[in-house]
Amino acid sequence: MDIIIKLLMGVTVLSAVGTTIKDTSFNLEQEEIEVGEANDNLEVFDKIIMTRNSISVDLSGGIENNSSIDYTFIQIAFNLYDEKGALVGIAIDSISELKPGEIWNYSATAYLYEDMAVYTWELYQIVSW
Repeated sequence: MDIIIKLLMGVTVLSAVGTTIKDTSFNLEQEEIEVGEANDNLEVFDKIIMTRNSISVDLSGGIENNSSIDYTFIQIAFNLYDEKGALVGIAIDSISELKPGEIWNYSATAYLYEDMAVYTWELYQIVSW
């Protein structure tokens, strides 16, 4: 899984969609990292746990701030897929502050519709500033 980091006006966006994304609307320098590796600032831990019940799906894991930056916002989002590979939802969590050296134990949640079944997921995006 590829993760793309984009820096634009102080906002960092990490995206993972299984293949490298080509952004044609902006001429941005991009750096690729894998889940479980660190960039210069944030490390996404490779242990991500999915739990399901009758009304929701939850993906939990950790992100560590390996920088000297006081982040005032971080959001993580996961795409959720059914057994045929169709996108059926997005699980999201955010935090309003992450200081240097701190670990954020996120819990990204998506609420399910009546007949919605989630079989797999992939990290879609991490946005930070």
